[in-house]
Amino acid sequence: MCCVVSGALSGSIGRFFVQPLDVLKIRFQIDYKNKNMSHLLKYGSIPKAIGIILQEEGFRGFWRGHCVSQFLSIMYSGVQFGAYSYFQNCLNNIQIERHSKFRSIICGFGAGLTATLFTYPLDVCRTIVVAQTSNNVIIEL
Repeated sequence: MCCVVSGALSGSIGRFFVQPLDVLKIRFQIDYKNKNMSHLLKYGSIPKAIGIILQEEGFRGFWRGHCVSQFLSIMYSGVQFGAYSYFQNCLNNIQIERHSKFRSIICGFGAGLTATLFTYPLDVCRTIVVAQTSNNVIIEL
């Protein structure tokens, strides 16, 4: 349980600092659907993108989708840390050296796969929320 809480806390702190970069990344990914017509790109460069987001959405634009992203990070990190610990315990019964690279690879792969499978639907929701701008509504309810 301690591993799950530690993972959730680390994911939460990391997400807080990375959110503005994630918003920029997603906006550039959407913008490059018109990459063959580079003169039509809305966000041509990082400084230009920062200026446009500030002008159109204000400082809060960099935190669009932060609640969903924060929940995703907490869930992903918590599941990943917990799954890693679980796989470590499962491998205690197998005759593999405790600190071997092979054991770390197996546990890391299992933990990453488990965390991704549990949180992938949240990642899709996060991307949709962050991609929405005040001028562009992707989902209409």
